[in-house]
Amino acid sequence: MIDFNYQNMDAKYQLRHVDPKDWKLIVWKKAYRAYQNMRFHGALWRFWRRLNRKPFQLMDFSAVQKNCTLESQYELGVQTIPLDQIIGSVSRVKDFDGRFCLRTEKASKERWMRVAQMILSCETIPAVDVIQIGNRYFVKDGHHRVSAARALGMKYIEAQVCVLKVNGDLPWFTNPVKTVRHQQLAQSS
Repeated sequence: MIDFNYQNMDAKYQLRHVDPKDWKLIVWKKAYRAYQNMRFHGALWRFWRRLNRKPFQLMDFSAVQKNCTLESQYELGVQTIPLDQIIGSVSRVKDFDGRFCLRTEKASKERWMRVAQMILSCETIPAVDVIQIGNRYFVKDGHHRVSAARALGMKYIEAQVCVLKVNGDLPWFTNPVKTVRHQQLAQSS
């Protein structure tokens, strides 16, 4: 009789030989572990950025709208885009930090866990909706999908891309520390 060492086998082989009853539990545990890691590392990253007086927020799309004028826009369709080029959000700047880690646990944990379980189960997830300006992206819809994909180590994601051609100074080419500080001062006065 041969004794199998499951630690030396590849993960796909191990998962193919799992009792289907245990499959959902294994996926849930992996998603929960990824969620806990994402929350911990996100809090640590935000603390470090605050300590060094660096911005930790997602870039707000309204900053682009304030500084730039729209020249043209067109739909590019579904594309595979790099996750590290997604730098901002159209509407959910306060819910996620600059690395797409959840900032609040209350309402988003269950949604995040469902999305992570879908990714881990190799289910098809809908494409996220993004706006492309230059080589950067802002999320319109799909914040939890982007967050879960980043936390699970994915490098790319499918996205429905709308390209905007703008004229003016793009916020990510200015000094981000000064920009965030000026925004905070403007809000307080």
